[in-house]
Amino acid sequence: MEQRVQESLQKIDNEASNMQRDIEKSYIRKLQGKSMRKGAECCDNMVASAEEVQNCIKQSQQPLVKVQALIKHELEDFQQRLHRCMLSCQDKAKDSMTTSGSMQMEPKIEKMFGDCMCACADEHLKLLPLMKQRLITSMPKI
Repeated sequence: MEQRVQESLQKIDNEASNMQRDIEKSYIRKLQGKSMRKGAECCDNMVASAEEVQNCIKQSQQPLVKVQALIKHELEDFQQRLHRCMLSCQDKAKDSMTTSGSMQMEPKIEKMFGDCMCACADEHLKLLPLMKQRLITSMPKI
């Protein structure tokens, strides 16, 4: 793969990692702390049965589990969308190849493929702030 395509994909990876880190520090840690404190309170209940304590701990973790599932879903959806875009680039390049039997990409087709891949990366890079905002907006509801 061309260097410029790899660099474009690396930008997405870096921005997605930064987004995840920011959400983790700003939202997830607070939720984790709240969940653990609530779980500790469950353990302090000396009247409850072992099963009741386990259920209480499980309940205290539900908001965190829901947020983690939401983040996982959003990231998987983003990856699938990026993958579909890149598959479309591959299809366009393949359709542009001559039927001479050679599977070697001509320089102009290779450039078109690289341009398409970079455009996919750029387009999806712009989606990350929207995804972050959607995640942040969804978190208080959970």
